[in-house]
Amino acid sequence: MPELDTPAEVREFLRLCLRTRTINELATVMPDWLAQAISNNDPRLASLRRSIAEAEAALADARARYVTVLDAWIEDTVDGPATAEEGAGLSDDPRALARVNRPASGYLRSGSGMLHLRRSGPEDDGLSYHYARCGWYTDLGREAVPLTVGSDPRVCRRCEVIEP
Repeated sequence: MPELDTPAEVREFLRLCLRTRTINELATVMPDWLAQAISNNDPRLASLRRSIAEAEAALADARARYVTVLDAWIEDTVDGPATAEEGAGLSDDPRALARVNRPASGYLRSGSGMLHLRRSGPEDDGLSYHYARCGWYTDLGREAVPLTVGSDPRVCRRCEVIEP
């Protein structure tokens, strides 16, 4: 890593880098130490780089919410069309505490990763490892029970509103 103490040294190093790549490629693959050297010399570029990082984080978060709601829609586990508020507030769900306290053996995992609450209770006819509360069925039996649930699981919304 070269010593880049002055703006002239940083610019000269960047010009050398531009011999083998375009400015867009350089901005995309720039290592943190080089970005820090640039930021030390121009606060505007530091601010813009932080804005890019924040926008990328927001995009990743929005993409994760979209995938969660899309999966719920595909599994037909959402009552009615999803709204923007539903997608934004998935982590604010009041049922999150119940999810944290519920053991993994209370769930069945679908092929898409969606967790369904396992059917149980006095009416259980031995098929509780095949049927979820919402009626979803799997022929995997106990193999569909997840080993762990995780901190932010994707849980079937219909299963959670149907009493055991």
